[in-house]
Amino acid sequence: MRLIAVKSSADQERYENKLQKQQGELEKDISALSKKTFACKEDAQKEWDRFEKRPQIYSDFLIIMQHEHKKLNEN
Repeated sequence: MRLIAVKSSADQERYENKLQKQQGELEKDISALSKKTFACKEDAQKEWDRFEKRPQIYSDFLIIMQHEHKKLNEN
């Protein structure tokens, strides 16, 4: 069996447009989250956990954010 993968510039453009849309939506949601005030670190962590668990349409960017969040907690 022989498989051939074909990647078109139209597919690349659609993917890039999807990522741009996801990035814009994520930035908007993060901006709203960053304006919230929390009584303590535990409350902030609970809100972050809730933010991560909700259904996302910007899954590619969420993976990046989870990775960055873990790196911050390690320091």
